[in-house]
Amino acid sequence: MENGDEIQFPAYSSIVSVGGEVLKALAVQYVKGESFKKYISSAGGFTIKANKNKAFIIYTNGKSKQT
Repeated sequence: MENGDEIQFPAYSSIVSVGGEVLKALAVQYVKGESFKKYISSAGGFTIKANKNKAFIIYTNGKSKQT
């Protein structure tokens, strides 16, 4: 970095990362009002080994919530 250079960070991320026991982990664009189920579906759905009752969301503020 040199004098006058800047680093800018977006106010929030508009990317949703889907991972764990899904068929294909991916990152997709956030769509307001889109359901958790729809994001899981975009990753090909759950694997056979997935424990669907233990699925959860991690928010950008670090908090998490079971679905």
